[in-house]
Amino acid sequence: MGGCFLVLEASMNLLRATRDGYAATTITNARLERARMLTYTALTGLVETNTLVDDYGLPSSLGRFRRATSIAVNQPVTNCTQITVTTDVQKPGKAPGTIYYNAKTMTGVFPQTFAY
Repeated sequence: MGGCFLVLEASMNLLRATRDGYAATTITNARLERARMLTYTALTGLVETNTLVDDYGLPSSLGRFRRATSIAVNQPVTNCTQITVTTDVQKPGKAPGTIYYNAKTMTGVFPQTFAY
């Protein structure tokens, strides 16, 4: 009986980690897609550091995910802006803000002429 419990617990932990990794990837990608809808001059408004967000990427003090967005103007070349988004998830069973894992990072480059 004890062996079955250990296998079940390991399976549940793997499932949770996989689900959280997928959610972190989705939140990260959504942030870059949001940047694509902004004008070039508004991109700098996306900067954030360790913002807690919920499963939908919305800021929430009770969010399980932590997202950071950095902006580098004139990177990698002149007249381009590089946006890097990193999202990770709070380790289950830990106090808020203590241990994060499963970080997902994506980078997008936006030319100055880029506009909708």
